[in-house]
Amino acid sequence: MPTIATAWLLIVGIVASGATGCATTGDVEKLQSRIAELEKRDKELREKIQEPIARLEKLKKDLQKAEATLRKSGANLGLRMERVEGTLPKLRGDLDAVVFNMKRAQSDVSTIRQVLAEKLGVVSVLLPPDLPRDAKGMWKEAMVRKKAGDMLVARAIFETFEATFPKHKNAPVAVMEVAALLEKEGETDKAIKKYANMESRFKGNKLVPKAILRIAELSVKQGKCKRAKNIYAYLAASYKGTKEATEAAKRVKLVGKFCN
Repeated sequence: MPTIATAWLLIVGIVASGATGCATTGDVEKLQSRIAELEKRDKELREKIQEPIARLEKLKKDLQKAEATLRKSGANLGLRMERVEGTLPKLRGDLDAVVFNMKRAQSDVSTIRQVLAEKLGVVSVLLPPDLPRDAKGMWKEAMVRKKAGDMLVARAIFETFEATFPKHKNAPVAVMEVAALLEKEGETDKAIKKYANMESRFKGNKLVPKAILRIAELSVKQGKCKRAKNIYAYLAASYKGTKEATEAAKRVKLVGKFCN
């Protein structure tokens, strides 16, 4: 493809030839049109290569900057490693101290929780942080804790279950479990209160006669014969047809013999 400079030389030649009568006006016009086309292409080409040139220039600058950074970093690398190695023992010591203090704090918190649960009966502080929130998962966790002998935590979970899912089929079972665990802890009066809540909260449930019978039995153990006799009589009359009522009818006649 002829360049613009070559085209202009051709024009000069044509003009010169025209002076001798060899060139026509049509030839000049065609050549001028060709030159205009070449100028247009030249302009387009320059515009197209501007962006790649700019990118190359930027890449060159970035490479120069990266090279300078690497050189500087390399020069200071040894010094930096010495600083790190010198600081590391102190950091390890600080970390050990932090770990020790955290373990001691956790132990203190655990002790406080245990005291709150055992002395004040606030077993909710013993709830596991990862306790499942669904009924099935929470119930399973309570039973696992009970089987493992972790009675305070089991009681806390049963209480939480009953409060969270009061309409669940296992809600009355949870109350009975809590009352039974209170008995094992020697909290007889609290156990009786739990059993007593069964009738008002779960009227018609098959566990209600069991709860009433247990109140009477605990009353006998406490030596509260009159109350025990009244409860047996109430159970026998109010829940006829249940085995607990039948048992209560027998015991009401005998309560005076083994309870003074």
